[in-house]
Amino acid sequence: PVLGAGNASCTEACASIGRQCTVATLAALNPLVDTVEELGFLMSSLGANCTTYVSEWGTGTDVPNIQPDGTCYVSDTDRDSSTYDCDRVPDSGGVLSGKRRVCCCVVGDTTIAPTASPTTAAPTSVPTRVPDSGGVLSGKRRVCCCVVGDTTIAPTASPTTAAPTSVPTPQPTTASCRTPVLGAGNASCTEACASIGRQCTVATLAALNPLVDTVEELGALIVSLGANCTTYVSEWGTGTDVPNIQPDGTCYVSDTDRDSSTYDCDRV
Repeated sequence: PVLGAGNASCTEACASIGRQCTVATLAALNPLVDTVEELGFLMSSLGANCTTYVSEWGTGTDVPNIQPDGTCYVSDTDRDSSTYDCDRVPDSGGVLSGKRRVCCCVVGDTTIAPTASPTTAAPTSVPTRVPDSGGVLSGKRRVCCCVVGDTTIAPTASPTTAAPTSVPTPQPTTASCRTPVLGAGNASCTEACASIGRQCTVATLAALNPLVDTVEELGALIVSLGANCTTYVSEWGTGTDVPNIQPDGTCYVSDTDRDSSTYDCDRV
């Protein structure tokens, strides 16, 4: 996910990082931005902060976005593909107001293979090490979260809800993941974060968890990181290398309520 500059289209936002926007990428983003809680969390992970939420314009072609005053526009859950527009410049009644769009980009080929209907497949034996499979390195790639310098993550401020929305105000109690990263095959999160000059901590992995604890959210995040889930496994949700993706597209989904002891930056 990318937060564009003020008044920038998603085409421009993606181009600024050498990537491309398509209707498919925006549709893949939607499960992460179609509730107040999810949009607020994602905005915080991108370095912004929602103070008010508006849900009335959820099929607007520039939604989701954030106003300079912190007003965030939430996307509808069931949107037709015609409501996504990479080239739309976010305005307010035709007036440019500095709105920033939340976008999703891909590298190179502008197509994203459609995600297969989720299936649940259990391994024949419990993995003894992850991202290896049964002790054998298999090229699994961990989904990690990193910070720069200081290894603490500041808690997200509690947003307030004002008219015109009647959506309840979320009260986040967890920190936010600012930098989700898909590691190289067989790499630990310590290595994945170090490769971009950042650090992994138990707190950053815990902050990532709300984005990877359902099939829909993990699938959308994996797509935003340039990969694609074809099958989902939920049995091993507290594995110390979960979430991750196999070379064949099998994605391991995290449990929602995990103890801090189940996070391990160094797990290979």
